[in-house]
Amino acid sequence: MLLLLLYDYHYNHNVLGEIKMLHNEIRKSKTVLILFCFLILIIIFISTLTVRNAIHLRTSTEALTFSYLDDVSYQVSEHIDHRISEIILNLHSIADSLAHVDTQESRIDYLGRKAGYYGFDQVFTVAPDGSFLSSEGEYQDSEEIFSALAQMDGQPYIHQLDGQNLLYAVPLREGNRFSGIIGCIQGKKRMQDLIQSNSFGGSGVSCITDEYGKVVISPPDLKFFLALDDIFARNADHAVSTQIEQMKQDMLERRDGNIYFTTISGEHVLMAYNALQIQNWVSLTLIPADVIAKDVFQYIAWNVSITAAIILLFAIFIATLLFIYHRNQRLLEKIAFVDPVTQGFSINRFNLEALEQIHKSPPGSFLMASLNVRDFKLINEKFGSKEGDDTLRYIYHVLSETLKPGELAARGAADNFYLLMGKAEPESVSARFKQIEQRINAFNEGLREPYFLSISCGVYQIDEPELEIRAMQGRANTARQSTSGDTCGFYTAETQAQLRNSKELRDQLEHSLENQEFMVYFQPKVRLSDCSVGGAEALVRWQHPTKGFISPADFIPVFERDGSICKVDLFVFEEVCRFLKKRQDSGKPLFPISVNLSRRFFQNPDFIKPFYEIRQQYEIPEGLIELEITESVMFERNEIPRIKAALQGIHEAGFLCSLDDFGFGYSSISLLKELDVDTLKLDRSFFLERNLDQRAQYVISAILELTDNLGIHTVAEGVEYPEQLKFLQRAGCGLVQGYIFSKPLSIPDFEAWVEQPIQVSV
Repeated sequence: MLLLLLYDYHYNHNVLGEIKMLHNEIRKSKTVLILFCFLILIIIFISTLTVRNAIHLRTSTEALTFSYLDDVSYQVSEHIDHRISEIILNLHSIADSLAHVDTQESRIDYLGRKAGYYGFDQVFTVAPDGSFLSSEGEYQDSEEIFSALAQMDGQPYIHQLDGQNLLYAVPLREGNRFSGIIGCIQGKKRMQDLIQSNSFGGSGVSCITDEYGKVVISPPDLKFFLALDDIFARNADHAVSTQIEQMKQDMLERRDGNIYFTTISGEHVLMAYNALQIQNWVSLTLIPADVIAKDVFQYIAWNVSITAAIILLFAIFIATLLFIYHRNQRLLEKIAFVDPVTQGFSINRFNLEALEQIHKSPPGSFLMASLNVRDFKLINEKFGSKEGDDTLRYIYHVLSETLKPGELAARGAADNFYLLMGKAEPESVSARFKQIEQRINAFNEGLREPYFLSISCGVYQIDEPELEIRAMQGRANTARQSTSGDTCGFYTAETQAQLRNSKELRDQLEHSLENQEFMVYFQPKVRLSDCSVGGAEALVRWQHPTKGFISPADFIPVFERDGSICKVDLFVFEEVCRFLKKRQDSGKPLFPISVNLSRRFFQNPDFIKPFYEIRQQYEIPEGLIELEITESVMFERNEIPRIKAALQGIHEAGFLCSLDDFGFGYSSISLLKELDVDTLKLDRSFFLERNLDQRAQYVISAILELTDNLGIHTVAEGVEYPEQLKFLQRAGCGLVQGYIFSKPLSIPDFEAWVEQPIQVSV
C-alpha cells in the first residue's frame, strides 16, 4: 500500500520524527491576567474588611462590656449604701420603740423579735454604765464589741469584727442626754448575699474593701478574690502596674474607675471600683473579660472561619479557572498552531512566525513559495482519504528536512504547502524544488509499480514586506498557476500587471453590463445533410470605451476565477431570448441557439431557476435554447451524480443540453453512458491539421458512430478546411461550426447571413 511504502522509506532515511515542542508558550491573555489580579484584589479587600470588622467588633464589645460593668458596679455600690442606711434607720426605729418597753425580759424578747424581723444575727444595747443587753442574752464576744464601740464618736458607726461580721451601732439619746448605744451584728453570709449581683449570668463577683484595698467582705467565690490579692501583691507589667497605681490613688481620693488585668493562671478579668458613702469603703465588681464578648467572639470566629472558607473556595475556584484556562490555552495552541493532518506547523503559526522573520529582515531577504501536488484528488479516489492524509504528512516531513536555518514550512488548504525560503537565484530555486520532488518520490525506488507525485510550485520574492501574509501567499499561488509542466513559476512585474488588469476588469464588470458594453455574437452551425442553418452558438464580446476590444481569452478566465462569469452568462442568455423573441414576433424562422454555461453554476443546486424565469418572461418555446457544459465540470467521478441531477433539471426546465470540448482534457467515453446530453461537440483540437491522418479519422468516425447509436447529435467545432468538411460529410457528422462557413457575427450581420445562400469559405 502507498502508506506502507511512504513510511518504510521515511523510517529508513530518518525523514520522520517528532516535531519539536513549541519553543515558546504564548503569553498569557492580558484580559485573563487583569481578571486574575482583580480577583486577588477582591480577596484582599474581603480579607481586610473581615479583619477590620472583627477588630472593630471586638473593640466595641470590650468598650460595651466596660460600660455595662461600670453600670452594674455602680448599682451594686448604690445598693450597698442604701442597705447600710436602711440598717441605721432600722436601729433608730428599734431604739424608739425600745424606750416604751419596761422590763428586761420584755426588752430581750423585743430585741430578739426585731433581730429576726430585720435579718440581724443579734441586736444589743449598751447602757451608759456599761451594762450589756442582747437579743441572744449574754454575748460571748462582748469584749470585742466594747472595744469596737470605744471608737464611736457619737455618730452611727460600722465596724468589721472577726470573720468579716459587721457591727452597726448608733447612739441613744433622751433629749440632748446620751443614754446608751443600740447596735446589731450582721453575719458575713448576709452581706455576701447583699453585694452579690445576678448580672452577667452570675459569673461576676463583688466585694467590699477599705480605701487601702483591705478586704472587708469577700465574695463567696474566691477565684477572682485571690486574683485581686495577686494584682496588689505581684509586680505586673508596666501597663498593669500603671493601672493599679491609678486605682489605689482613686480609692484614696474616692473616685470610681475600672481596670483590665490578667491573672497568674492566664484568665482575663475586668474590674470596676466605686466609692461607698460610709467608712471610706470601696465596692469592687469583677467579671471575666469575655463574659459578654465570648458569644460575640464566637460569632467573630465563625464569621472569620466562614470568610476564610469562602476565600479558600474562591482561591480554589480561581486556581481551577487558571488550570482550565492553561489547559484550554494549550489545547487552543494545538488547534491553532498544530496542523491536524501533518502534526507540524499550522498555517496560522506559519503566518505569525513568517511575518516575524520578514519584518526583522531587509526587503527581498525571503521568498514565499507555494507548492501543490498535482492531481492529488486522484490519490484520495484511489487509496482513500486516510492514505491521502498520510501522503500529505509524508510530504510535509520531507519539506521540513530540506529547510535551512530561518526557513519555515506548513500545509495550507487541501494539498497546498507554503515555504518561507531564503533569497536565491531563480535557477537555484528551481533546482532545489527538483531535488525536493526527487526526495518525495524516492520511496518509489525498487517498486514494480511506482506512483510518482508531481509537484507544481510558484515563488514570490518578498520585496514588499508591508503586504499581508496572505497577499504574499496569493502572489506565490498566482506564480504557480501561471506556469505549466515541470517549470517553477516566479511572480514578476508582468504577473503583477496581469493581476492589476484582472482587478480592473472585475471592477468594471457591473458598469459595463449596465452600459451594454458587452455584445453577443453568433457563430452559425450548418447542417451538412442539406447545407442549411442548423443553429448557432452565442458568444460574448467586450467593446470597452477606452480599451477597445477585449478578447474573451482575457476576461473570461478572470471572471471564472471569482464567479462573476455567471452574470455574463445570464446576460448572454437574456440577449439570446430577446433575439428569439424578436424573430418569433416577426414570424421569421427559429433555430436552436446554444449558450455556454459556466461550471460555477453547478455549485448551486437551484442554478436553473433564473434561466427558466427569463425564458418564461420572453415566452420562448421549449427546445430552442441549448445550454453547453464542458467536460471540466466532471473532473471527479464522485461529481457525476450531482451533474446528472443538474442535467435532469435542465431538461425539465425545457432546455437542451450539449457537452462541449469533447476529446480535450478529461474526455472519457464512459461519460456518454452516464450523462443524458442531447448534443456532443467535437473539440477543435481534432481539426488542427488540414489533412486528417488515418488515425484521427478512425477516432472521429468511431465517436460519430457511437453518438449516432446513442441518439446524440454531433457538432464538429473549429472546422476551417474543405478536406475536413468532406471527411465529416462522409463520416455522418450532423452539424459543423467553424470559419469554413462563417466567423462569429454580430446579431445584425448574423441575421443578414442567414438570409443568404450558405457558401463554403476557403
